[in-house]
Amino acid sequence: MIQFLNYLLFSVFSFFFVLRLESDALTLAIMRLTGCSFFSHPLLIAIGVTLLLLGVRRIVSLFLSTTPSTHFLTFIPSLLVLVLLSYVTAPPSAWNYAHMLIAVTGMSFFFLKMKNQRRTIDNWKSILNLSLAGWLILLGSVALLSRTGDIPLYELRTSRLLMQNLPEKALRVGRHSLSTSQRFTALRAYALSRTGILPERLFEYPLPQGIHQLLLTREDVPQQFLPTDSLQALYGFIPTSTQAFSSLEQQMNGPSAERLKDYWLCTLLLYKQIDRFASELPLYYNVSPNNRNTLPKHYREALLLYQNHREHPILDYQPSAAEQMNYDEFLATLKQYAHPMERSNLSRRLYGTTYWWYYYFAQ
Repeated sequence: MIQFLNYLLFSVFSFFFVLRLESDALTLAIMRLTGCSFFSHPLLIAIGVTLLLLGVRRIVSLFLSTTPSTHFLTFIPSLLVLVLLSYVTAPPSAWNYAHMLIAVTGMSFFFLKMKNQRRTIDNWKSILNLSLAGWLILLGSVALLSRTGDIPLYELRTSRLLMQNLPEKALRVGRHSLSTSQRFTALRAYALSRTGILPERLFEYPLPQGIHQLLLTREDVPQQFLPTDSLQALYGFIPTSTQAFSSLEQQMNGPSAERLKDYWLCTLLLYKQIDRFASELPLYYNVSPNNRNTLPKHYREALLLYQNHREHPILDYQPSAAEQMNYDEFLATLKQYAHPMERSNLSRRLYGTTYWWYYYFAQ
């Protein structure tokens, strides 16, 4: 009975741990090694890894003699393999190895102590309580030692969905989280561009501080599912991380200008270069008064802000009454609070999906 419970606890934990947290990383590793996407389904990955780890436990049991009270300890090597698998796309650091060494040492002492005391535990209730307590420690250790941060998970899941041509689903990844990164933002921009709504919704998502890069670069390719030719097809080129802005700027004088126009204009907004944005917007969009309402949302917001910040604007934008009222209410909200943090937080709750909030508060 105790042995069956140990198998059940381990199998359930391993299956859901891999399915929810590690399947994308393992899928990417398999694809990089074999070039095959057959095992790309998360369910198959979770089942396969669980069976593999049960096999590891079986091999360990051939060399260790255990009692019902110490049976759960034979799963320790399998759990350590599970921890190492979480680093399959990013090798663990020295700090991670130190944590693992401490954990293994502690578990080894615990195993030896249990081995010396096993004769004193002879009733099933005591054995059950000890096993459950041991599992709590072991599974908690796995959670602490594994690479299970939100951002790596979001990046891999988003790129897998994009590879599967599911940009709408990709945009739902991490939608309730404020966590972000340059790569995650670039993947979201890719999904927004594929669905034609990059200038409509870009500033509705959290954007990393101090980073104004919307393109996936050569350095990003090994860390996500999208192949090089997919990026080439969308961008027309593949930039490097150090020359992304200049490379994008050069492309605006070539045949890729039309497909990259929103990337370029949104990048100017990220850099808060609203004068240059206003001067270059007419190159790609009809900005005559009769067509102003057809402009994407963030472009209208940027033009309204620009209009209110310049005495002699080079582009005359006449907002609707509703737009002007909304902007005036935004400015009124800013004046209500003197403390910068309080002002930022309150205005973010009310206007955090607008370009106005980004322009005033993002670094």
